[in-house]
Amino acid sequence: MKRNPGKQSRRKANWARAVRAAVLAAVVLAAVVFAASCSDADSLGDEAVTEVQVGTPPLWSNGIGELMRLKCGICHQVPAGEVSPDGTPQSFDLNYYNAAAHPDGVLGAQDSTARTNITSGILRGPVGSIRQMPLEYATPLTEQEKTALEAWAGTGAF
Repeated sequence: MKRNPGKQSRRKANWARAVRAAVLAAVVLAAVVFAASCSDADSLGDEAVTEVQVGTPPLWSNGIGELMRLKCGICHQVPAGEVSPDGTPQSFDLNYYNAAAHPDGVLGAQDSTARTNITSGILRGPVGSIRQMPLEYATPLTEQEKTALEAWAGTGAF
C-alpha cells in the first residue's frame, strides 16, 4: 500500500503548528507567572506604584514601617527574597523595626546600618562602595518618601 505524500505533508504541517502553539503557550504562561510573582512587591518598576503617606513626625508606626516593608524590605529581608539581588546584605531585615521584633533576632531597621546609610545620603547617591538605594531597576522612592526616611533616620525617632 502506497502512502499518500500529500497526507504526510499535511500531518507534518499540523504537527509543526501544534508544536509552535505549545511553545507559544508555554512562553505566555511563563510571562504571566513571572509577572504575578512580582506583583506582591511594590518594586521592580519604573514608577512608584503608590506613595506611602508618612505622618509627622515620621515614626515607624505612622508610615515609616509600611514604607520600609513595601519599598525596602522586598530586597532587604532575611532570608533573602526571590527578587533580592545577589550580594544583598543578610545582616539586617528592613521588614522589622528591631531585633526584638524579628522571629530570628536579626537586626531590624532601627538597630542596623540602614539608618546610618540613610543619614549618609544613600537615597540620593552612592555612599562609599554601596550603590544608591533603591537600585536603578527597583521602584523609585518619591521625593516625599525620601524626605520622610531621612527625617526618621536623622532624628532617631521610633
